[in-house]
Amino acid sequence: MVKTAYFLIYAGLGNQLFQYAAGLYVETLWGVPVRFHVQGHPRPFMLNQFMITSPMYPVGHWTSTMLYGSKPTAFKKGIRRICGVHLIDETEQYKVDSQLLTLPVERKVLARGFWQSKDYLHGLVTRLRSEFRFRNQPDDINAVRLADIKSKACPVSLHIRRGDYLHHAANGEIVLPLEYYQTAIKTIQIQFRDAHFFVFSDDLEWAKSHLPASLPISFVEGNGEERAYEDLRLMSACKHHIIANSTFSWWGAWLNPDPAKIVLMPQSWFGTMPTPAGLIVDGWKTCSTRVASPSGCA
Repeated sequence: MVKTAYFLIYAGLGNQLFQYAAGLYVETLWGVPVRFHVQGHPRPFMLNQFMITSPMYPVGHWTSTMLYGSKPTAFKKGIRRICGVHLIDETEQYKVDSQLLTLPVERKVLARGFWQSKDYLHGLVTRLRSEFRFRNQPDDINAVRLADIKSKACPVSLHIRRGDYLHHAANGEIVLPLEYYQTAIKTIQIQFRDAHFFVFSDDLEWAKSHLPASLPISFVEGNGEERAYEDLRLMSACKHHIIANSTFSWWGAWLNPDPAKIVLMPQSWFGTMPTPAGLIVDGWKTCSTRVASPSGCA
C-alpha cells in the first residue's frame, strides 16, 4: 500500500475545490492518508475559507522545484527516488485519471493536476457539502448583497469570464460569445417570468455594455480575485445559474443544494471542443455557443 498521497493545491479557487475533492476520492478509494501541499501561486489559497478537515502543508521552493518540477531531468528523478516519491501528473482530463487507480506500493505519491471531473465527487457529495460550507459570515458589504439576492423571488447567477481567457488564447477563441448568454437568458425568462439576474464577471464593463439594458439585472462588483470566495457564496445563494466555461461558476452552481435548480452551461467548453461529459452534472442543460437559439437549451 502507498504510504501517503500528497495533492498539490494551486491555481484558482475552482481548481482548488476539484483538487481537494480528488484527494478525498483517493483517500476513500485506497484508505490511505492524504495530505495537501499548498503552492499558493500564482493564485491565492482559499480553501481555508471553507470548513475543510484535511491537513494542509505549505510547499517550499525546494519541494516545488525538485519534487513537483515539471522538467523530467535525471537529477530530479534521482531526488524523487532517494525520497521514495512517485510523481503523478494528470494525463486524462475530465474523468478519473487511471494513474490514481493503480498507486505504487511503499512509496509516497505526489499528485499534480486540475482533476476537473464530477466523477471525483462520487460517493463524497454529503462530505463535500459539509466541508465546503463557508467558515465565516460575509462582511458587511457582502451581507447586504446576500440579503438582496434572497429578497428576489427568482435570483439567477450569470457568470461571464473574459480577462485571462482573452490573454491566454489567440484571438480569444475560448471566450464564450454573447449569443450563448442571449440563449441562456431567454431560456430562463421563458420559464421564470420574475427572474432577476446577478452578473459576476472579471469584465463588468463588457457585460454592462452588451447585456440588454431592459434586463432585470444587478452587477456584483468589488470582491476581486482576493475575495473570490465571497462571489462564490453569492452565486450559490441564487436559485438558478447560467455558468461560464469556468470551474469557478461550475462550483457556484454545484454548491447550491436545491435539487430544483436550473443550471445552464455551454455546449462547447473551449472553442469548438464539446463540453466534456465529466463536467455535465445530471439535470444540467447545455446551450448553443454558436447562435442565439430561440429553441432554448437542451
